[in-house]
Amino acid sequence: MQMGSLFADAYLAEIINERDAARRRAAIHRLIHPDIRHMSFDRLVHGREAFELRVNELVAPMTPRMRVSLRGEPEAVDNTVFFRWQMSEDDPVPLAKGGAFVVLDEGMATWFYATATLTSPVDPSLPRADRGG
Repeated sequence: MQMGSLFADAYLAEIINERDAARRRAAIHRLIHPDIRHMSFDRLVHGREAFELRVNELVAPMTPRMRVSLRGEPEAVDNTVFFRWQMSEDDPVPLAKGGAFVVLDEGMATWFYATATLTSPVDPSLPRADRGG
């Protein structure tokens, strides 16, 4: 398994899908560089601490049945990884789809750019950034 697949699998399983904050924090410290620059949807954050807060905001509205998984194989070239993802609940039709472009330094993400497109109706009570707007 190449570095791109290893990073993408670990990122989704141990950070995005992890419900336990302590285990998620440990994975963030292992996979995310202290000086990460992370752009997702409407916001740029800098630093591992800000990244952790952003991830906590993004995963908070996820129900226990929601899971994010890879759509296809990650593509890796030198120190960059691109992967597509989808969020699903019980239905095989994804609630959201997106992609991520990541620059790695010794296996840790230093730059991370994520996109998302909602594919199902959205709860209007969610903050605008979480609705894809």
